[in-house]
Amino acid sequence: MSLIITRRRFSQLSALGLISGAGLSSLPGHAAPSPIEINHPNFFTFRQNGEMLYPAGANAGGLIAEHAAPAQRAAALDRLKKAGVNVLRVNLESAVPSDAPLSRLIDESGAFLPEIIARFSELAADAAQRNISVIPVLFDLTAMLEDWKQSRYNAANGGPCQSIAAFFEDVDQQRKALKRLESIVTPFQGKNIFAFEIVRGLNSWEHELPADPEDRKRGLFWYSLLFDRFRRLNQQKHLSAATCLPNTLPGDIASAADVLFLHIRSHAALLVGQSMPRFLRESRTLGRPVYISEFEWSGRGSSRDETMQTVFWASLAYNSSTFISPTRESKFIDFAGSDLVIIDAQNRFLPMLDFSGQPRPASEVPPEIIPKDEFLLIDNIVGMNRYFWLMRRNPGESKAVLKLRTVEGVYEFQWFDLRSLTEGKSKQFTLFRNDLMVQTPVFDHWTMGVLRLVEKGKPPRSGEPEEKNPSGPDGDTKTKTG
Repeated sequence: MSLIITRRRFSQLSALGLISGAGLSSLPGHAAPSPIEINHPNFFTFRQNGEMLYPAGANAGGLIAEHAAPAQRAAALDRLKKAGVNVLRVNLESAVPSDAPLSRLIDESGAFLPEIIARFSELAADAAQRNISVIPVLFDLTAMLEDWKQSRYNAANGGPCQSIAAFFEDVDQQRKALKRLESIVTPFQGKNIFAFEIVRGLNSWEHELPADPEDRKRGLFWYSLLFDRFRRLNQQKHLSAATCLPNTLPGDIASAADVLFLHIRSHAALLVGQSMPRFLRESRTLGRPVYISEFEWSGRGSSRDETMQTVFWASLAYNSSTFISPTRESKFIDFAGSDLVIIDAQNRFLPMLDFSGQPRPASEVPPEIIPKDEFLLIDNIVGMNRYFWLMRRNPGESKAVLKLRTVEGVYEFQWFDLRSLTEGKSKQFTLFRNDLMVQTPVFDHWTMGVLRLVEKGKPPRSGEPEEKNPSGPDGDTKTKTG
């Protein structure tokens, strides 16, 4: 479904200068395009200057905070670069404390204050020196809507709006929103921008359930104004992005953004492991890149790293990825060492994970896992490769067996140990029938594997009987070849 503005409302907005008379679908001519673009045929990945780019991202809004000194910023960037981070996501509202008045963030016209733009510009320049791209986040509706009583937009706290509805509907507020957009999009054309994230909290109406249909209408209309103006300002075809909660995927507005981010919250590894396959499977129907921009730990105890790794590796198996976030930002920004380690491991694994092919529909016959009912599974087909992620419902060291339906041909199989963060040896075998049984190595919590179709078609046989069980004793899949 496309974004729609009624004829009457369109005339009103045109008269007020909030939207151009050319309409939503007419775009101006463009200068040289951004070097970062969506890859085809695999719309889940990107290309930069003609080469595959897989984002290894970090949330780094704290690096433009008032307390962030240049030396601290440089040290944090060096640490992130060393781990393999190539994208920074920067929430511009992080430039001032959450309880600071709006006047410390934007001016009377709605534009970001010069000092805010200067801080972001310095960070972007420092990142560019390290070959890191940036994603500026222009509006943080999640923060505003989740605590409206304390929000700086609330008139009770000196803000401009008597209600949430007024933020979206008031024409003066709409004009200021467009001015804020312009104050970042225009000066950073041609810079090291991965994408402009228009809004954090795309499906903002779902912050209080059940959602109010009127809130949804107001939100959709407000977003349509911003995305229309963005297209007209975006002379160099930078990507646009938005973040939403994965309760539902609002296809009517999500289709306006080039890249969709998901904000995942969880307090338990098992719960998020059960949810991730559905989130990622449903998001693929939108036909655009979908990444986990934020994992927010809402639990207690020591299982935060385990839950983060569940999100991280499940997303990678689904041709996506998860951005890491700092564990401390009050006086200095700091990232968990465990998060940096898995970013490094992802970058080491990527050369062995060919994501260049076209995403394919799920198999009509889903894999069978033995023993039954003990595992969660992601089964993802991209091009000629098939990726698997298994998670134990109850951790314990043992093996599992996957029974698959596939085509005859020459294959390779490779497992990845997600505890030791090492890759197993790739084993090639020939399959003479459509059934395949694969045994995993011993693993205690998660494992990931890739089945590569090297040569499709019925192989020639020399008369030697094929092995009935092609599962090796140590997780190595093998078949006798003629």
